[in-house]
Amino acid sequence: MYATTLTTNDAEACVLLENEAFPENLRATREKILYRLRENSGLCLGIKATVFPNHHSSTPYRTMATFPVAVKFADTTTRRPSKFQPRSSILLGHVICTLSESKVINDAGMALPPDWETATSYQTKYPELGNKPLGRTLCIHSLAVLEGVRDFGVASLLLNELAKRMKTHDVVDRIALICEGKLVKFYQSRGFKKVGESDVKFGGVPWFDMVRELSYLDA
Repeated sequence: MYATTLTTNDAEACVLLENEAFPENLRATREKILYRLRENSGLCLGIKATVFPNHHSSTPYRTMATFPVAVKFADTTTRRPSKFQPRSSILLGHVICTLSESKVINDAGMALPPDWETATSYQTKYPELGNKPLGRTLCIHSLAVLEGVRDFGVASLLLNELAKRMKTHDVVDRIALICEGKLVKFYQSRGFKKVGESDVKFGGVPWFDMVRELSYLDA
């Protein structure tokens, strides 16, 4: 497994992963995923695995939701071109983010600007909605992991790698997310503090604001 930044080229895999990980009322739409990847491709991370589709070792991956859109490329580890073997890079988990000027996630930041298809965050006529390119809070809108690898620490790896990269490059001051009550302890064990009940109305369920201040993270 390895961590990598995500781009719009990963959108289809992210949509498949999102649809497997969450019930319909809690999923990000395809449009929101595309928008967030386009605006913040360097801030969205994925955990991927390299597999050899024609080898028996790939069997566990073949039934995973993102396998049909795994990125295929040649294996150049051998010096004999005739021995090149096809490989695939399969998405196992993702964190999809935007920037905000608020210290916690809010409904406006989760919204999709009506002109998102034709205008960037710097050009939009609706600057109060969606991504704030000069914001110092990184908002995680989706942390999703394929069901088949949820016992392998993928979520923790994503959170730790994200915090490390943001701190190292001084991109933001904090990472914020919202979660259901049953996940509060999980995020607390990963360095987040519970701020309180969130004002976000997404999905018709109660949420809690969780924040991880990066000033407390060793460089």
